[in-house]
Amino acid sequence: MGDVSTRSILVVDDEANIRQLLTDYLHRDGFDVEQAVSGEQALEALARRVPDLIILDVRLPGIDGSRPSGASGRRPTCTC
Repeated sequence: MGDVSTRSILVVDDEANIRQLLTDYLHRDGFDVEQAVSGEQALEALARRVPDLIILDVRLPGIDGSRPSGASGRRPTCTC
């Protein structure tokens, strides 16, 4: 894989084990990863910096996963 050290990813999931597993794998591959446990935290993270990629649980409590993806001001390439 090429140099990804400047690539940032926001991982949003309310399940700590899934969030940590994704973060561990992405860190291992050189990505800069930020975590959020809720839609509200994801919006706060997006206000600070728009990542290159958002991995988002769409079934979050509170603000569901469909709202933060559009809040970045950029259209997502893919939502799954």
